[in-house]
Amino acid sequence: MKNDSQENKNEENDDIKMPSQPLDDIKMLSQPLTTEDGFLNEACIKELNSTILNMPEAYERLLNDEEWATKRITSIQDITSSFAKCATYLSGYAYPNNLEKMIGYLHACLKRDIDWDKSRYNFCDLSLCDINKLLHDILGKEKDIIEWNTPKKDWRNSEYDEFQKAEEADPDYGFIDIGALFQNVCIEIRKERRSFDAFNKKFDEEWEARKQQEQKE
Repeated sequence: MKNDSQENKNEENDDIKMPSQPLDDIKMLSQPLTTEDGFLNEACIKELNSTILNMPEAYERLLNDEEWATKRITSIQDITSSFAKCATYLSGYAYPNNLEKMIGYLHACLKRDIDWDKSRYNFCDLSLCDINKLLHDILGKEKDIIEWNTPKKDWRNSEYDEFQKAEEADPDYGFIDIGALFQNVCIEIRKERRSFDAFNKKFDEEWEARKQQEQKE
């Protein structure tokens, strides 16, 4: 499994941003991480696990992030191609089982559920939060997706002392974090949007400079 930390590969050269809203809802852990003897505190681990399990999905957490909340022109292929890329990247196998089936199912549901504008060549205005929620709603409970999230073997019963070593030796020990998958799909689309914006900005600047040069001549 490659988890949320993989977002760093998609976020190279990102500017560091302060939160757009005050972090008033931050809650401190009530239990110390270690015991007085220096061992991990099981009560703290349980509290951490509970917090992680109850964490809102990206489409809820990032509603106040302008980049995630702004609706922009999007095609079905923007979503399905990013899904295929991220699912393949996150899988320990050459590609996840029934990937083609899931791409086809996602495409059919998006085509059915979204009002694609035929006058704009079947594009639609969607935010990254919209896309993230669509992925959760359409795929989150699908049997094949759940199987991606379920290891075939328990690495704790293996000869390896670390999960990563076990997964590298045998992908049957690995799994795809579905929340990370859906978020990475959105990050991939965001990367394309940023590249598009950067190209347009450079084009406009060069065009303006050229016009000014022609006026001087």
